[in-house]
Amino acid sequence: MDKRGIAFETIISMSVILVVFFIIVYFFFLSPSGLNAATKLGEKLGLSSLPSKTEEKLKETEKVPDELRSSFYDLVEAIKKGKNTIKKKCLITYSNFPDSVSDFNINIKESEGTLSISVYDKLGRVDSLEVINGLRPCYYYKFNLDSAVYDDIMITNKNKINNEGYYDVTVLGENYKLLYKDDFDVCFITECDSSCLLTLLLENKIDFCYSSYKEIYTDIFYDDTYYGSLKDWELNIGSKFFGGKAWEYKGNNQNVPNEFKEFGVSEERFRSIFSRAINKEADGVWFNGYYGKIGDWCYKKKKGIVWDSEEWLYNGAENVKERDIDKDKKNRIFGTIEIEDC
Repeated sequence: MDKRGIAFETIISMSVILVVFFIIVYFFFLSPSGLNAATKLGEKLGLSSLPSKTEEKLKETEKVPDELRSSFYDLVEAIKKGKNTIKKKCLITYSNFPDSVSDFNINIKESEGTLSISVYDKLGRVDSLEVINGLRPCYYYKFNLDSAVYDDIMITNKNKINNEGYYDVTVLGENYKLLYKDDFDVCFITECDSSCLLTLLLENKIDFCYSSYKEIYTDIFYDDTYYGSLKDWELNIGSKFFGGKAWEYKGNNQNVPNEFKEFGVSEERFRSIFSRAINKEADGVWFNGYYGKIGDWCYKKKKGIVWDSEEWLYNGAENVKERDIDKDKKNRIFGTIEIEDC
């Protein structure tokens, strides 16, 4: 055969090979039936264990998020603290649940004399499990601390346990969940918010397990007003003001406005302050704004045609809300204390 014949045959052979190659590529990688066949072939060859990107993404969404797992372990630690404290009746705070708890669930139940606490992934598989000896799952209904309800607890909502409301309580600007240690039980408290927490601390005299509220709420500050230490406030039932029920300041901190010492504040307002306040030291009087130190104010009497008027002037160097005030405002802020003449 001459060279031209050999070259022609070579071209024909290469063309056939290319056509067959493109048919295989189309069948196995582009057509639906080919992809199905390729999958079955892979299964026969033992390649089915190799996950696709879609499968990997689905598995990631099934996993318990780190924020929820962290909240779960914080709950476990809080229950352990309650069990181990020597106090018989006290409160324990722990971090609130993230929104993602609604996509998963935390289960608390009793199993052979132990408390079993577990968090599940989206497929119902146990992701994390902790066991604490000697406790039972329990909660108090609407913070009625006379009798606990002993029952398994399911948390599928950040603000509910079973079908009861389980709200955040705010402590100095941070939100927490609340547990109650009562002798040998550590229970949840349903329907209890920040106002309820105030009742438990100040009226029911139930303190925190590991640090007293007197050491926590030392410098209450809210809305440009300073309220001093929480331990110095008392509820006066029989007050002349606010319908006969007022919270009054009984301490001796001169930076607390005199109005709270003489008149107090309404119960509703004080509960609102308590749930929103932060700790902030005051070097001077704050009363809806800063008025400085009493020693920087002086008294001035103005003669008038009919009667004389009185005013108090600020002589300090700080930036205060007002630099001259009348007698009524002076008494509300500083009281009837004598101030030197200007």
